[in-house]
Parts: sequence; structure tokens; C-alpha cells
Amino acid sequence: MVIIIEHSIREVTLWTHRAAGAPSVKKVATMNTGDFLETDLMPFIRTMCGERETVTAFAFCLVSGGDLFPKPVRITRRAIDSLARLAPLFPLYMNHTRALFSFCLTQVGPIPMFMFSETAFFKSLPDEERYYAIPYEYSEANRIKRWGYHGLLHEDSSALFPETSQVLSIVLDRQTTVCAIKNMTPRYISMGYTPLEGIMGKTTCGDLDPGAVFYLMKAHNLSMYRIDDILKNESGFFGMTGRRADINELYQLNGKDRKVTEAFNLYFNQILQHTGEGMALLGSLDGIVFSGRYVSDLQPLVFKVLKKLSFMGLYLRRLPWKKAGDRAVFVHGDTSRIKACLNFRTKQRIMGEATVELLKRA
Repeated sequence: MVIIIEHSIREVTLWTHRAAGAPSVKKVATMNTGDFLETDLMPFIRTMCGERETVTAFAFCLVSGGDLFPKPVRITRRAIDSLARLAPLFPLYMNHTRALFSFCLTQVGPIPMFMFSETAFFKSLPDEERYYAIPYEYSEANRIKRWGYHGLLHEDSSALFPETSQVLSIVLDRQTTVCAIKNMTPRYISMGYTPLEGIMGKTTCGDLDPGAVFYLMKAHNLSMYRIDDILKNESGFFGMTGRRADINELYQLNGKDRKVTEAFNLYFNQILQHTGEGMALLGSLDGIVFSGRYVSDLQPLVFKVLKKLSFMGLYLRRLPWKKAGDRAVFVHGDTSRIKACLNFRTKQRIMGEATVELLKRA
């Protein structure tokens, strides 16, 4: 059994990866005490380690770090020290990450621990897609560039097609991303330096004219920290609807509530825009894949997006599209020139299977 751990500055979430087909069990420990690691997290880990199955490894998911670790690596003291180089960019998150890794390294004994980065897949992003048109010295000094996100899911979705294929991968999550992939290498990613760029999220604004930010700060006497909080935590679906619900829950009100409908119209339009950008950079398209936590619940929206591509020779099977466990389901028709697919594999399943393979090679 592999224990998979994903963490933020507020909570740590744990899953168990067992044999193929077996369900994962999710447990969450919330950081609500000063000695959280010992009093809150370790009881979860000890309970999971005490189950009948033997824990063979731990796998951690990092939201950054792809430049340092382009492939999954074993967590050692040296690897933890290397993460200090990212602390200036992600001070709260990276300092917590180093503390978490150091603590677990001393607590789990000889059980190997591995780290996976959500940005590693984008290390090979072309320079013309990676950088912004700002003065060069600022880009270099502050490492301002597109880091990307959801690399684990985008890479897994691209592997559903032959290596020479040109694929669009769309991850429907609290922060939706679109990635254009050619020959298993990313050529475009919608999310940039922060989660604010790209498609609107559950609480993030998505693409926004920077001039609007300066105007809001001046008109409402907002500090830098306050406008940052508004754009990251009070915008997106929450900002437009006033509802703190998950995107799949809000979708049940689409067409019934005016504000929710307007939000999904904007969301749909932004997905189409970034899909178009990705296709333009690829030049042609062999397949398109949807994945992520909302891929099942948002099937009508997925159908609507794919229907917009019918001019390219993409033809679909009728809804509903039945889910087959966590396997991929192809939904294009027999005469379709482009393949369309729903990838139901989770990030946790991907990490668990990859960890088992790392153990075999160790």
C-alpha cells in the first residue's frame, strides 16, 4: 500500500493506493494547532500504517518544484535542502513543505518517500510560451515565467495517444487548465506565473486586464494585499455568484439562476478561447481529452465544448457517456476525424502507480 499526501498551507490530505481497481480512502488533517505535525498529522499516518496491509512508500504532491525535479525523486535530506531555493517564490508553502518533509523523514523510518511536481511536465515549454513581454532584467531576477499546473494529469492524458500525436488536454478542476501537447511535449498551457492567469476558477478571476487592477486599487483605496486576496479568494465563480459551492454543485443551478448562468457562460467562453489558442499553436489536432475532478459532473458542458469543434471533423456519441471505473472512455463517433476522450484517472492513481514502478526499479 502506498500513502499519497497532498498538502497546502491549511491542510494535509491523505489517500491510500492499493491494488488496481481498489478504492482510495481519503483522510484530511487540518492545521489548527501549533504542533500540528505531531498532534494532528501523525495519528492519521500511524493509523494508516497500522492497517493490515504493509505501507511500502509515501508519495507527496508538490504544486511547484518542477525546475528542480523534472522527474519524481526520492525525498532525502539533500532534496529537502534543495527546496530552499524556491522559498523566495513560495515562502509560506515551501517553508511548510520543508518542515513537513523533514518531520516525516524522521518519523516513518526506512519507508521510502517520493515527491511529484505538478509543474515538472512544463520544464520543456518553449521559450516563446514560457516568458512574458516585460523588461528582461525583471524576468531573470524574479523568475517571472509560466510555471503551468496539472502536469501529472496533462502528461497522463497525452499518453492515451501515440507519441507523435497532437493533443489538447483540458483539466476540469477548481482551477481549470488547457494544455496543447505535441509529441508528448507541452507547447501551450493556460495557467501562468500564478493561478490568476487563464480560465476563471472557483475563487480566482482568470484572465484580467492589469489596468483594471490598478484602477480598482485607486478607486477603492485597496492595498496590494487586499487586491491580491480579492483576485485569488473572492473572484471567479464565488465572486460572480456569491455562492461558496464547488463548481459541480453550482452547475446544477445553470439555467435556473441568472448569476450562475452568466458565470458558466463566461467559463465556457474562456475554455473555448484557450482551446483555440492551443489548436492554433499545434496547427492540427489528433485528439482532445478532458480529465479532472469535475469531468463526470460537467459532461453536458464537455459535450457543448466538443460540439463547437465539429467543423474540424469531430463527431460525438450521444450522452450520457458511461464511466468505466477510472479508465479512459472515448466518446467520438466512428466517422470522427478527431478522437475525443474522458480520462477518469485521478492524480492520486497516477502517483500511486508511478510509485509502485519506482519501487520495482529501486
